[in-house]
Amino acid sequence: MKIGKLIFICLISFVSFSLFGQNVKKYALGLFHYNLQYVAGNKKIQKRIIKEDLYPVLQFFESNPKYKSDIEIQGYAIKVLADHYPEVFKLLKKLVNNGQIELVIGHYSDQFFIAYPAKDLAKSIELSDQILKKYNLKRSKIFYGQELQWTPAYASVLKGYYNIAVSSCDFDPFKWYYGIMQPLGYEHYGLNKIMVFVGSGQRNLGNIKWTWAFLDDGECFLTKDLNSDFKIVQSVAKANKNNYKKLLAEGYQFVTIVRQKSFVSCHLG
Repeated sequence: MKIGKLIFICLISFVSFSLFGQNVKKYALGLFHYNLQYVAGNKKIQKRIIKEDLYPVLQFFESNPKYKSDIEIQGYAIKVLADHYPEVFKLLKKLVNNGQIELVIGHYSDQFFIAYPAKDLAKSIELSDQILKKYNLKRSKIFYGQELQWTPAYASVLKGYYNIAVSSCDFDPFKWYYGIMQPLGYEHYGLNKIMVFVGSGQRNLGNIKWTWAFLDDGECFLTKDLNSDFKIVQSVAKANKNNYKKLLAEGYQFVTIVRQKSFVSCHLG
């Protein structure tokens, strides 16, 4: 179904929910940003990120099927996992295919992409898509620029590749430009537009309430990244895992941003 038609149908549903005063529906989302080149060129750290954090995080979700999340990672990382860490790749693919994890890939490798011409980003997306095709894995139509990277030109440069651009958090550039707004809106650039999921958007929406279960570098879910040399820190792991338990106990339903029982469809209808 086309996004525009989906929005129209779901907006009608959203209005009807508000009019009839249904119980508040609560949704929790997650977005893990992984960068295997966190320390560029350091294969020891790359291996540690995979073994000490990414794999245990995937196992955490496998063990808790009620939890869902988005994971954003490099196209380069998919190749590394498929070629050298088959057990990790197999689990990632399983979780993506069953809809528990929504795979977000915007780059072949992370870089300060807004400093370069749009054709460089297009090439990066092309390389990632070639890798995904080779290993029979599908990404979502979500684009996420790590480290608060944002440009109004998303509507143009991502056309044909992505349907939704995700901004970051409470200090994201999108909020700086437009102030507090609904979680879903549009960014316009010339004649083009792209839907935007505003990470710092309003959380209480009448009959819908939403929150982040986790929004950070994926390495920080179990470790303190460079501050722990990417080794698991039990207090950090416990706190983040307990937050998922807490949200579940409070009646939050875990959803992905777009795919299967997604926040987009839940928020709009």
